[in-house]
Amino acid sequence: PPHWVPLGEAAPINAAVDATLAALQAPVPTEATRAALQRLDALVVAPLRDQLTNVSHLILAPDGKLNLVPFEALIDSHGHYELERYLVSYLTSGRDLLRLAAHRASRSPAVIVAGPDYGPLPPHPVPGSVAFRPLPGIRAEAADLARYFSIPPVTDKQATKEALAALVGPTILHVATHGFYTRDPDTNGAPGSGGSAAPPTASAPLASRGMYVESDGGMSSLFPPPSNDPTETLDRAGLAMAGANQGAHGIVTAREIAGFDWWGTQLVVLSACKTGVGAVSSGDGVYGMRRALVLAG
Repeated sequence: PPHWVPLGEAAPINAAVDATLAALQAPVPTEATRAALQRLDALVVAPLRDQLTNVSHLILAPDGKLNLVPFEALIDSHGHYELERYLVSYLTSGRDLLRLAAHRASRSPAVIVAGPDYGPLPPHPVPGSVAFRPLPGIRAEAADLARYFSIPPVTDKQATKEALAALVGPTILHVATHGFYTRDPDTNGAPGSGGSAAPPTASAPLASRGMYVESDGGMSSLFPPPSNDPTETLDRAGLAMAGANQGAHGIVTAREIAGFDWWGTQLVVLSACKTGVGAVSSGDGVYGMRRALVLAG
């Protein structure tokens, strides 16, 4: 039977979430980060402890800002990470438990997609273009993992958006590339990619609207027209694939991934930045790459 444990007012918890996420991202002393993780743990996990006797697997369906919390990294009163005590799984909502109950067999071998050839950087980048630099270490990552996979990695010019879309229920999928996520252009520019940009004009073509070059050439953002619809965030998150420096055909958005047929896939690893975040909709989870993968299966 269900048990209910009140956690108290949301405001202090949201403030602790903000402080924890800031500590994880800012160059602060390790002890300050650990203290923030411990304070949040005391608010959201410690009250549940009496109900977790002999429990080793936590399945969480968080709400609001709790969707952005890496619960595995929280630290208990004894200084131990929750990962040391629990296996933690996340659901978009409680009804996703039905997905777990419906076992689906994988339909193709495990595959690595890594190190796409983004194409040459533009010599004189201008607003409306997109540029990605090659990521150091990706080839070594793919080579190291390849010994555990039965088929060779998909890399370079073959690591295309079409190659991802063609995968049908692979046992495991490991993708190593640039990832991006940006909030609405009227909220502090583009914090998801570490820069700022002017909002796109309504007349700009959809294929190039809002794509721009960061000063380091390493990340880009994709701004659909501003909207209060959280589902639009699925157009603001994505991955850079082969040819990304030549246009939108090299960008795969979360919305597109949501339509892929990955039912039966047991594990997807996104070795890329900004893949665990998104727009938080009260009562409806996070709209971003995580939701896209759930919808894809």
